Amino acid sequence: QTPQVFAATYGTSKKLVLDILSLPDIDSEESYELWVTSKTDNQSRSLGEIPKDLTSYDLQLSEAEWRLIADSSFLVISVEDIGGSAIGEPSNRVVSRGACIRLSAWEEQT
Repeated sequence: QTPQVFAATYGTSKKLVLDILSLPDIDSEESYELWVTSKTDNQSRSLGEIPKDLTSYDLQLSEAEWRLIADSSFLVISVEDIGGSAIGEPSNRVVSRGACIRLSAWEEQT
């Protein structure tokens, strides 16, 4: 119930920024893998591994990955063996899951 990761995308740069607040410790032969779950077909697709021991991680998205994010309902982080999931879907060790919300505009309050 406690927030673990804050994720934001920036349309002009097609960048995904993850601010990692807390993820559980994992073994040295394991890694975190980031997944996007589509609203259209409910399938999860990998956006790659997340390096361990970081508090912030920037991921430059390809056009295809950007479209996946735009169509996503959830971002998921799972624990996988080093190198990522061998079966192309998240393991049953999901350590973080959050809804994707699209904002039409962001206005900073002063």
